[in-house]
Amino acid sequence: MVAIVNRTPKTLGILEILDAYIAHFKDVLFKRTEFDLKTCKLRYHIVEGLIKAISILDDIIKVIRSSKNKQDSKENLVSKFGFTIEQAEAIVTLQLYRLSNTDILVLEEEAENLRKEIASLEEILKDENKLKTVMKNELKEIKKKYATERKTEIKDEITEIKVSKEELISKEPVVLVITNEGYVKRVSLKSYKASNEETTLKPGDFIQNIYSVSTLDTLVLFTNLGNYLYIPVHILPDTKWKDLGKHISNTIIIKENERIVASLILKDKDKNVVIFTKNGLVKQIPLKSLEVTRYNKPIMAMKLKENDEVIGAEIAKDEVIMVSHNGYYLRFLARDIPVVGPKASGVKGMNLKDDYLIYASSIFKMHEYLNIYTNYKTGKRIKLSDLTVMSRAKKGNMLFKKAKTKDYKLINSYLTSSKDINMLKKDMDFKEIKNSEIPIMDLASTGSQITKDNPDIYFLKKDLIEFKEIDKPKEEKQLSFNEFIEDFKI
Repeated sequence: MVAIVNRTPKTLGILEILDAYIAHFKDVLFKRTEFDLKTCKLRYHIVEGLIKAISILDDIIKVIRSSKNKQDSKENLVSKFGFTIEQAEAIVTLQLYRLSNTDILVLEEEAENLRKEIASLEEILKDENKLKTVMKNELKEIKKKYATERKTEIKDEITEIKVSKEELISKEPVVLVITNEGYVKRVSLKSYKASNEETTLKPGDFIQNIYSVSTLDTLVLFTNLGNYLYIPVHILPDTKWKDLGKHISNTIIIKENERIVASLILKDKDKNVVIFTKNGLVKQIPLKSLEVTRYNKPIMAMKLKENDEVIGAEIAKDEVIMVSHNGYYLRFLARDIPVVGPKASGVKGMNLKDDYLIYASSIFKMHEYLNIYTNYKTGKRIKLSDLTVMSRAKKGNMLFKKAKTKDYKLINSYLTSSKDINMLKKDMDFKEIKNSEIPIMDLASTGSQITKDNPDIYFLKKDLIEFKEIDKPKEEKQLSFNEFIEDFKI
């Protein structure tokens, strides 16, 4: 530490600190002893004067009575009886009740004690060993009064000390926003709750996911090139809700053609994550295998074959569903997907010929429908109960009946629930459509017209995901008549 030694600042180690403190303590004790000696001698001088004054009290009283004032009294006492000015001051201010025999004895006793104290103090100043003895005794008193037991253990062998990073990070609730174009921002919960406005986004961009987490959590982002980005939340820059945020490439460098396709929070590490590719491959990897200590670059999550890319990744549930561009779906059990390591390629999930996947996901409890949208501006909701569970690696069944005059293709598809809000993006413009406004139709229908324009993309408006409630069953809620009509609008 930096300490002032002989009026000069110096950087000292533990031994130098102790030496400097002992030297300082010695100096303090020496000066204190000098001060105490001076005080004792002055008091002894006064007591001597008082004892002498009491022995000639009658003469002193006569002199004081014949004096003009207090100052004249002091001067007369000095000149006639040989008192010093200090003794004279003490005599003229002496209270009459102090003139009893008892007080004379007290003064004589005090004088004796002062003589002993003066002798002791003079000895300390003359003999350094005596001074050191006083220092030791006072340090022992300090130790007795203030010392605390050692909390560490001194050993002959060196033991490696490991400190968890989590212990060095303050736990704070935050909101994470991940956008379609790869912008990620961390916002304090206070900033999030204080604003009633939508968060600032780049023109044409939209929210891919929004999470309520803490600074001790870890965000995992999956990219189309088969990599994942391992990002402890605390390393993300803290921004305000109205700020744009930073592109993920500012935190971890990714390739120019690499983009974020899925995200999750590394919470329940006993679960698996299922990854889907455009060419119909699928695999499961344990969440705990994603943990790493170095995270300054993308890490392989799946070995991709040529002309293939990852289109999605989800926490594995009981079932998964795949949807292809040509309008086929395949629903099968997740247990049919092998659990492998991050460097494995995966297995065939759906048998595609002159086709490719546009959507794949685990099926969660809240999912009720599969929404599909075609290249002819049509769309529909299909009840999940209408979709047959099959086995892996099949071609699957059609989601609509082929028309003779029009070649219908799917441009978007995703799982939904009744309360979801659909978003249609055309260039830089967005349009909201309640899920209840999209008709529920059977597998034969090609859907009804959703919009007059051809949207670039359809997606769901994202709500805040809070993990403390994510695995809890949804509470039964009594619907009003209007809510019932809205939920089941055809």
